[in-house]
Amino acid sequence: MSNDTSKERILNCALSLFSDRGYDGVGIAEICTEAGITKPTLYYYFSSKDGLYRALWEKEFKPLRQALTDTAEYDPHPEDYEQDVLPVLVMVIEAYTTFSDAEPAFFRLLAALMFAPDGSAAVALAREYRNFQFDLFRTLFANMARAHGNLIGKEELLSASFLGMIFSYISIKDTAHFGAEAVARQFMHGIFS
Repeated sequence: MSNDTSKERILNCALSLFSDRGYDGVGIAEICTEAGITKPTLYYYFSSKDGLYRALWEKEFKPLRQALTDTAEYDPHPEDYEQDVLPVLVMVIEAYTTFSDAEPAFFRLLAALMFAPDGSAAVALAREYRNFQFDLFRTLFANMARAHGNLIGKEELLSASFLGMIFSYISIKDTAHFGAEAVARQFMHGIFS
């Protein structure tokens, strides 16, 4: 068995366990048992449980980071409601939805991180991924505020609200009868009212 295979198996087992029970709910011994490896093997690849958790985030978050970076670009068209804010919000919601469909276990871990207490070990180890999303959307709404003065000073609130709405939508999307555009329009109704 190759080293890459062992490393991938450890990451996959850790993802499954962490997404089901959280960072604090899983121990090194359990990860090793699940992956069929010894503790020295885990330590060889990741140094510690913290190192494993960081490596997992680095690997799994990369496609979402790229999708969000590609879609969270505001192209102002304030004279045309349908081509202004709506398209970018829909694309961002769809990026999260596509990612959650493709990576449901990691998306559960991401959702847990977004709502975890600030002082928790999980947040301490993966804060940069949570902050990336808030910072990206804060910038997005700051760019929108340049074209829509009523948004000035609300960028942080809009970022938090938009993220919360996206995670809520995804948690019920299999039972809901509305799509990304309906969600984006509802959000826009709130910010432009």
